[in-house]
Amino acid sequence: MAQNYLEKIIYFVLFFIPFSFALNLQADVDISFLRVVISFSFAFFVFYILYKNIPIPFDKFKNGQTLFFLAFFLFTLISSFWSLNSVWSIRKFIFFATIFPIYFLIIFLINSKEKLDKAAKFFILGGFFASLIGVVQFLSQFFFSLDSIYNFWAYKVAMFLYGQNFGSVVIQNQSWFVSIGRHDYLRAISLFPDPHTFALYLGIIIPFTVGYFFYKNKKDKSSYLFKIFIMLLALLFTFSRGAYVGFLSSFAVMFVLYFWYFNVGFNKKFLTALFVAALALFFVFSNSVFGERLISSFSLADISNSGRIQIWKTSFDVFLDSPVFGAGLGSLPVFFDPTASVKSPINAHNTYLDILSELGAIGFLFFAGIFAYSFKFLKFQKDKFNFLRLGIIWSLAWFLVHSFFETSIFSVPVLISLCFVLALAVILKDETSGQALKK
Repeated sequence: MAQNYLEKIIYFVLFFIPFSFALNLQADVDISFLRVVISFSFAFFVFYILYKNIPIPFDKFKNGQTLFFLAFFLFTLISSFWSLNSVWSIRKFIFFATIFPIYFLIIFLINSKEKLDKAAKFFILGGFFASLIGVVQFLSQFFFSLDSIYNFWAYKVAMFLYGQNFGSVVIQNQSWFVSIGRHDYLRAISLFPDPHTFALYLGIIIPFTVGYFFYKNKKDKSSYLFKIFIMLLALLFTFSRGAYVGFLSSFAVMFVLYFWYFNVGFNKKFLTALFVAALALFFVFSNSVFGERLISSFSLADISNSGRIQIWKTSFDVFLDSPVFGAGLGSLPVFFDPTASVKSPINAHNTYLDILSELGAIGFLFFAGIFAYSFKFLKFQKDKFNFLRLGIIWSLAWFLVHSFFETSIFSVPVLISLCFVLALAVILKDETSGQALKK
C-alpha cells in the first residue's frame, strides 16, 4: 500500500515539474514545493523499508552510473570544507540533497512496463501544458501591450511561483525580452523564471517525447505529434541561442546515430521525412527573427557574447588556481564580487566551467562518469525499448551541448527532469531489465 502511494507521488512530481511554486520558509529562504515533496517522500521510503524490514535491493543501484552519481554528490559535500563561501556551499549542497533522492525512488519504484508508461505520460503531459502556456504567453504580445504583460507576470505570477526572495532577484535581473532589429519581443518563459531554464527543460523533454512517440508506435499518434509540435513552437519562442545550437547539433548527431544504432539503410519514407524537416528548419531560420537570433550566437559584437566569454575566462582562471579539488562548492561568485550576497545571480554561464572551478578535475570526472555510463547503458538491445533509449540519448546529448552556454544543474525543473531520464537509463540498461519491464 505504501509503495503504491509513493508511486503516485512520483507521477505527481513528474507532471508537476513546471508548475512547482515556492514556499517562503523564512524572510530570506524560499524552497520549491517539489523539493519538500521529494525530501519527505524519500524519508518516508527509508523509514518504511527499515520499519517493515524490507531487504534493500542493492543490485538495482550497483552500477557505474549510480556510483558516479553518489561520488559526485558526496564530493560536493566534502568540497564545502575548503569553500570560500560556506553559506553558498551549504545552500547548494542542500539543493542537491533535496532533489537527488528522486533518482533512487524512480529506479526502485518503476519496475514494470505499465509503471514506465504512466511515468512517461505524466512527464510528457506536464511538458505539453507548460509549452502551451509558453506559446500563448508569446502570442499574447500581439494582442496586449508589453507593459501589461510584464506587470502581470512580474507582480502576479513571479512572486507566487518563485517566492518573495528569488522572485525579486528574477525581476531585477530578468531576461524576458529580446531586441532584434528595431523591435523588442517577449520571450516564452512559461512558468519558469527565465527563457534559458525553460529551454533547458524543453531540451530534455522534447527528445524524450519523440522517442516515446516512436516507442509507442501507432498508439495516440496524432496526440503525440501535436504535443511535440507545441513543444517545438515553445522552444522557438524562447529565443534561446543555446537551445537553438543544442537542438541543431544534437539533431545532426542523432541523424547519424540512428543508422548506426538500428543498422538500417536509407528508405523513401525516411528521406521524405528528413527533407520535410530540413525544409521546415530552413523556412523557420531563413530571413526571420529566429534566424537573426541564431546567427547572433557567433557574433563577438554582441554584448552578451563578449560578456559571456569574459566570464568564461575568469571561471577558467579559477579552475587553474585549484585544478584538482577546485575552489569549493559555492566559491565561484566570490571571484566575481567578494561582497556578493546569496541573492546575486552569479555563475559561469557554462555548466562545465562551474563544476571545474568549484569542484576541480575530480568533481568534473565524477560528473562526466555519470553520462559516460548512461550512454553505455542505452546501447541497442533485442527488445522493444530501443526508440525510447534513443530518445533518452538525444535528451542527454542536447542537455550536454546546451550546458556549454548555461549553468544547468541548479534549476529544480531541469535537475528533476535530468534525474528522471538518467534513472530510466539504469532501468533500461540491459535485456534483463527490458524483460522485467514487459511483465
